[in-house]
Amino acid sequence: QTERMMSVTGAKNFIRASTKKLSQDMDAAAASSGLTRRILRQFGMRNADELRKVFVFMLAAFLSNAFFVIARNVGTVLFLAHLGSGDLTTAIFSSGVASVFVGQMFS
Repeated sequence: QTERMMSVTGAKNFIRASTKKLSQDMDAAAASSGLTRRILRQFGMRNADELRKVFVFMLAAFLSNAFFVIARNVGTVLFLAHLGSGDLTTAIFSSGVASVFVGQMFS
């Protein structure tokens, strides 16, 4: 438990440091480059801090979707390996229904 908390804390610190560096680089570039300001404006962003927040959100969305896709396929493979294909349709349908209801509890 402690090791997991330390690894999560380490990951958070790494992300903070990386995004802070990105923000500093973007601020420096924005101060010196009209092109960077135009790119930020094109995407509707006011400054590099806003870009950093969007980057972190998009990274989180990508990672959660990637995990979902991988976990969904691994679950199917494990089911087939242990129980065969006879009840696969029922299991996948039940999994989808359960995901909807469990997702409602966390939203």
